[in-house]
Amino acid sequence: MIYIFCFIWTLIFTYLAEKQLKEKNKTKALLCLPFAILIPSLVAGLRSLDVGRDVAAYVTPAIKNALSMNFADYMKSPINFGDYLENGYRILIYIFAHISSSSNFSMFMLQLLTMIFVMLFAYKKRDKMSMTFVMLIYMLVWYCVSFTFMRQSLAIAIILYSITFFEEKKYIKTLILFLLAISMHMISYVSLVIYGLMFISRSNIGVRKKKLIYFCYFLVLVLGTLFFEPIVYFLTNVVSILPTKYYDYTQFYFPEQSYSQLSELVMKLFCIFSSLFYMRYANKENSKIDITVVLLLLLTDLSSFLISYKIVNASRIGLYFYYIGLFYLIPNIKMIFKNDGKMRFGVSICLIIIMFGSWVWKFPIKNWCEEFPYRSDIINSYFGGGYYYE
Repeated sequence: MIYIFCFIWTLIFTYLAEKQLKEKNKTKALLCLPFAILIPSLVAGLRSLDVGRDVAAYVTPAIKNALSMNFADYMKSPINFGDYLENGYRILIYIFAHISSSSNFSMFMLQLLTMIFVMLFAYKKRDKMSMTFVMLIYMLVWYCVSFTFMRQSLAIAIILYSITFFEEKKYIKTLILFLLAISMHMISYVSLVIYGLMFISRSNIGVRKKKLIYFCYFLVLVLGTLFFEPIVYFLTNVVSILPTKYYDYTQFYFPEQSYSQLSELVMKLFCIFSSLFYMRYANKENSKIDITVVLLLLLTDLSSFLISYKIVNASRIGLYFYYIGLFYLIPNIKMIFKNDGKMRFGVSICLIIIMFGSWVWKFPIKNWCEEFPYRSDIINSYFGGGYYYE
């Protein structure tokens, strides 16, 4: 199966790079890293246009406009029946389209850029997190999702990388990356909450005040989840801050989601319980505060996930919190259980099994967004002998 091949390929070359970095051989490491992201990016780029739903929504129409209009008209032109597209994404597609008119090239470049930012995050955090484990999370939890959520995946990857600068108090670089993410996907504004929580965790306001702030945030999450419909009604029909279409979205129920997203719910709950479990093993109060931030990120995602049973796209807001929470939760296993090798190994195996099981359920079994089996018109036209590549 081509997806499994991509997973193994990426992990092997990431591991080789990580090993070379530990041996202080930076040159060999930098030779391995491009191979780790190139093949998965090629697989994403060579796929048929019906593998992933959003290709026809904002890739091919944007390319068509980019090739038929001058730049000024293109930036103002409606895409796919008037859908809004952020200017940063428009500029990217304009550049890609004038390099190659093929949608496959744009899909390749979007995936490559996404993986570059994820790898940059893994590289900068290599002293505290396993690069191989970071890429394992990406390939099992995020890679196939990015075939559909291309703009958002790139934006989340940029936000993920920006957090490394935020932690170093390099706020100008953080701001530049934040604005870049917004120019790709407007929902990136929600990452301000992530910055805020991390800022509080690293401030000197005292543990009691931090706990009070976190409790208030948790309370807002609970109330927002329970009463989101009247809240949306107030924002749309009373004060008119949001368009009324958002309240209309709350009037639709999609019962099939409860079955198709079962694996995601299991994965989210497992990660939440894991973070609670980690807090028990954290020795220092500051470590517990940091893990509390991760817990709140995962709970924010769970909140948006539950709301998505009434407003389908609400779960996409939670992806910012979910992926970043995972990247800070799972790779820190070796730090939390550094004195307990058996526990570290056992927890790692459980997490890998849960992640892989979630991937199997979501893609091979439920065929989320028609991404399984993998299909490629380009490979088929060159080599023939079959259209499906399971």
